[in-house]
Amino acid sequence: CTLRLRPGLMRSTSTWLTPNGEKVTGTLVPTLLVRGGGDDASLPVIPNIERVLIHIDAVNTYPVIAAFLMAITVDVGFETPKEIKTFPRDCTKREKAGVLIHNFVTIAYSILSTLTIMAYTYSIIVFTIITIYSKNALGEGHDEAFLAFFNATLTHRIRAFRAFFNGVMGSCLSNTLSRWLRYRGIIRWVETSLMFALSCFTLLQLESIVELATDIIFRSGKR
Repeated sequence: CTLRLRPGLMRSTSTWLTPNGEKVTGTLVPTLLVRGGGDDASLPVIPNIERVLIHIDAVNTYPVIAAFLMAITVDVGFETPKEIKTFPRDCTKREKAGVLIHNFVTIAYSILSTLTIMAYTYSIIVFTIITIYSKNALGEGHDEAFLAFFNATLTHRIRAFRAFFNGVMGSCLSNTLSRWLRYRGIIRWVETSLMFALSCFTLLQLESIVELATDIIFRSGKR
């Protein structure tokens, strides 16, 4: 078996997914051909296998992070009281308002934490399945099938990344509501305010990094 580079297939055009879900069309170079006999037309196409595997491993990082953050969200959910209070007899307007706010925050936390877990679950399953099938195709030498499959699942990867990003936002916001439900008195407002401020800072930094990666790495790579 001999390795050859076929000039006609040196550049293989493919569509890739940027961190913020934007579609970018670029090239994979060089294209490595494995000659096992027969004419050149029968040679399988393997686009720079090492870089392709690095790209797949990078994609597979999302479900790892998602699983870690989902575990934190689940643990916080076990520690957060989710009790719906009833109005006491002869309650004042202030007491009634306090019960309404408590019940609203409780329901909002329950819905938000559930959606967050579902978003992480979707992201983990989609990215993991795509990684498994992609590596399986490359391992069996189905290189053209891999390119076709990876391009065909672009929409799925976009949705999975958005689910991952929404999960991160959900984790930050649900942890903020959890602080409000778990504490009483002045410490409630200290914990909730601090968590909300840190959550906003984290989300702004994450969005900034994604935009930098899109502008510097993916768009410049496209040019």
